[in-house]
Amino acid sequence: MTIEIAGHVLERKTSDTSSERSDMFGRMLRRGALEFAAPTSDEDRINDRLNSARDAEPLVDSDATMWRVDSWSTQYRDDARWIGWAVSLVESLSLDISSIEVLGLNWIPRWLDVDDRSSADDGVSVVTAEFVIDSESHDSFFALGDSDPVPNYFPVFFHGVATEPISMRFGKMVWARSDDEFVYHVTFVTEQGDTEERGGLSNLNQPQLNRTTEMAAKADRMIVSLISHLRDAGVLTPEMVGSIHAQAGTETSREQNQELSRTNDIEEFRT
Repeated sequence: MTIEIAGHVLERKTSDTSSERSDMFGRMLRRGALEFAAPTSDEDRINDRLNSARDAEPLVDSDATMWRVDSWSTQYRDDARWIGWAVSLVESLSLDISSIEVLGLNWIPRWLDVDDRSSADDGVSVVTAEFVIDSESHDSFFALGDSDPVPNYFPVFFHGVATEPISMRFGKMVWARSDDEFVYHVTFVTEQGDTEERGGLSNLNQPQLNRTTEMAAKADRMIVSLISHLRDAGVLTPEMVGSIHAQAGTETSREQNQELSRTNDIEEFRT
């Protein structure tokens, strides 16, 4: 089979079945290789294409099989007029995920990115997805943990590509409102290879949430000190001070908690 890279039609080599490996969804993937030489004038165009095939745009061979670039090396030849490339490939199967089911909620992704490092030693994999949901599902998500704590890791079902769930936790989560709908940008992290000790909903939006908490605590100390000085100066009466503390002691509402993860531009989080 052949693959075209920056105008060069190359013969693809496929390894034997002993080199097959499984992706994070349990599907078997073949390995392949490319070895070729090209003039140094083509170096930038070839490297750009290899870089894109490593991330978002896999190579497609003459048999319509998609391949992701795993790694490559180069060597100059003939007084640096030619460059030799040795490219390692991994088969890239399409991710036709019909829905993602998590903690009893079933969402259909409109955008998906999978960073699969399951083949690496202690490799942690990350799935980032965007969903468009209604107000009822929005409220249901933020109600998670009201009755029972959300476990550190929980089964996530990727319907359409796997029959068995994957044990994962939450990473970053932001949302934006569009008319009567809500757009969610959610990151899931596999338990395999994960070194993070926080679990359940405490993983959401870290480390930003911890920094926000620290800033809020600092502001709280400043306000307490300010009220004390105003009371001592006679600006505030004891009744006023009592009213201020009573209002501050009101329990944070679910709507206020939701606002902590709201954004005006969901697409800026696609990195």
